[in-house]
Amino acid sequence: MRRQNIIFFVLFPLIFLAGCGKNMIEKEIEEYRLSDAAHQWEGGPLQEVIVPPLKDFLLENGVVPVWEEKLEISDDSIAEYCASKDGEKYPMCIPVFSFEKGEWALIDADASGETSDGIKYSSMSSPAMGLSGKTGVKIHTDSGNRMAELSGAVPGESYELVTGSLEISTGDKFGSFSKTIIDKGGDVYEWVSPGNTAETYCKIPDMQDKTLLKCRTKDKGTVEIDGWLCGAVQKNRDSDVLFYGIDRGNNPSMWDATGNKKDTAFPEEVSLYEYYVTCSAEGSFIYFDINGLWEVSELGTKKLLSFEESGYKLQSALGISCGDGRIVRLLGEMDGEPLVLTYDLSKKDVPMDKKEIVLAMGLSNAAFSRMVADFNRYDDEYRVTVRVPERGEDIDSFRRRIQLEISAGKGPDLLEEAVVNDIETMIDKSFFKKLDIKTFKSSGCLETALLTGVYGKDLYGIPYEFSLDFAAIRKDEASDNVNLSVEKMMELVRASGKKYLDSECSPANIVLKYGLYDESNTDYIDWAKHKSKLTEKPFLDLLSFAAKYGAGDSDYESMKKQSFAKSPTYFTFTLSDFKEYSEDLGEYVITGYPRKEGHGIYMTANRIYLSSHSKEEEGAVRFLRYLVSERAQGLYAAYDDMNDIVRSADKDGYSLIGRSLFPIHRTILEQLIKKEDGNNPDNQIKTYGGQILYLKVRLSEKQKEEFWFMVDNALTGNFRIKQLEEIFREELEPYFEGQCSAETAAAKLDNRVQTYLNEKN
Repeated sequence: MRRQNIIFFVLFPLIFLAGCGKNMIEKEIEEYRLSDAAHQWEGGPLQEVIVPPLKDFLLENGVVPVWEEKLEISDDSIAEYCASKDGEKYPMCIPVFSFEKGEWALIDADASGETSDGIKYSSMSSPAMGLSGKTGVKIHTDSGNRMAELSGAVPGESYELVTGSLEISTGDKFGSFSKTIIDKGGDVYEWVSPGNTAETYCKIPDMQDKTLLKCRTKDKGTVEIDGWLCGAVQKNRDSDVLFYGIDRGNNPSMWDATGNKKDTAFPEEVSLYEYYVTCSAEGSFIYFDINGLWEVSELGTKKLLSFEESGYKLQSALGISCGDGRIVRLLGEMDGEPLVLTYDLSKKDVPMDKKEIVLAMGLSNAAFSRMVADFNRYDDEYRVTVRVPERGEDIDSFRRRIQLEISAGKGPDLLEEAVVNDIETMIDKSFFKKLDIKTFKSSGCLETALLTGVYGKDLYGIPYEFSLDFAAIRKDEASDNVNLSVEKMMELVRASGKKYLDSECSPANIVLKYGLYDESNTDYIDWAKHKSKLTEKPFLDLLSFAAKYGAGDSDYESMKKQSFAKSPTYFTFTLSDFKEYSEDLGEYVITGYPRKEGHGIYMTANRIYLSSHSKEEEGAVRFLRYLVSERAQGLYAAYDDMNDIVRSADKDGYSLIGRSLFPIHRTILEQLIKKEDGNNPDNQIKTYGGQILYLKVRLSEKQKEEFWFMVDNALTGNFRIKQLEEIFREELEPYFEGQCSAETAAAKLDNRVQTYLNEKN
């Protein structure tokens, strides 16, 4: 299915799931033996600074921001510049949080005043990063612009501008997209990166201009840097200021004030577009991004901290400071609010005192990472670390490595299905441990989702998200909710005059999805008796049909118009796909793939398995129970994992249309459908002309009924044919390309499939 990411304005709050309220959280905490602040392990280096919600503080002061700049952090405070929706009160303002007082204060940026050294100013603008330890602001005076530093709060809940205001030159024309810092010697630097932020993030190699850097308090002129700057760092008052960012080759880099690139080591894992650097008392560089904290010294690179393992899922990294060289302050954003953490470098070698559970995954995402971080944050005994392929390693190589570890009686405690080659074989060889289905049935899981992890009569895999795979047929070709046999389907297609069966299905996919998903159909393969029948007439008829009606290389839009049916691709079907089905098929009916009995609507799920060799079985099962809980599933649904963003809105008030899979907890799924429906008032904007703009797909009652019909009637999609997919494609390709007869291809295929069935038997 062709997809595009579409940006919408969103007006409803970030936290939208009613099931994530205080009572529910307390209930889950009690059930899973979770305790507040357990993540702050005794004697450990990491602590959280309690910062009252900024949004609440602004609302209490009558400020409704229409835009906000990025928060800045210094040793004494955090601050940002924002514009208020109210034109009379605080149209431009600076909220400042003092670490010493532990509270927010508000500066009216449009108000006039006087610094403590007698400089009168008419207004002030954006806060500047203060390497000196103080947060600076640019003030506007009759004689020009100056920089001043904010001091701590004084009576009257105001801030004063302290002595040491610095006159800065204004003779040149710097663009509006600029960044200012005050170094430890009191000099002011400003730089302008070409293009806007979004363009810069995506098009570093395509930049036509270079970054302009100027020292505003010294006559050093303007230098050009062939890259984009993120920030600045300085070891001490007497050392040079270094500017860090990304060069034109998309590599993290540092430059001095003359524009010369420095030979500096960077952590391989550090995020290119959002990282920050400070210096320790020993002179080492400390790197910070949304994933972790690293130290780079003459001894090499050492990872100090993983945020996910420590209980934090950051949406963004915003800044770093280290005034005394020992206590590092980290500023980020989590759940739409500022988050400040401190890291004590003198305790960097203190190990976390929780037992470790290792989970191997093919690819982690924002939704899953949020659940892991939440578990790690509150569980008082265990923490989960997630292993994914190393940088540059493909999934097949990673899968082989994990398989070898498991075969040797080692490896991770938990394994996602994506890192396992053959689930049935692993179960047959007792590499996976049985789980008590009663433990999970009472959790609110959709029953079919849970049954996708059942093999034989026992539960092995625990799902945490699901999708639906099915076929939809044009209304004029089939009655509502009919189930079709393969023979009936082929008859209808031939009589319809359509050129293709399904615009999403090649000839091989028709054979696999429309022909062989029904494992109870013994016309082609008798799975129970381990007998292949691929040389017999029913299968030869299916091959002939697939060759004629399979989608080819024609124009996709043309194929859709000439198709009898439509199905999702790669087992991903989301709420937004309803719109595409409506547009593509008009009045359609979801029938499912052909089956002799029932509807061929299949529920597929991502599942996690417990290794029989796990030494932390109790903790691993506790984590699996947590994954299917209402709390965890609510956190999952708050993220759009396909785009790695918060589902409802990001900081700037935009959101990509939801493309994530579905939560397996029924209560959360019901809430999600309600909130994602374009008919919900929160998903609508009324223009000045009175027109209603719908920010989400509008779901009709019929569509919602169809969705729940699919969920309630779905069958488990444990397709054994998936193990043979590569064999089918290899042997059928020559026939579909006209290189051999159907009989020849079927004979070769039958031989290989029968060999496989014999081996399994």
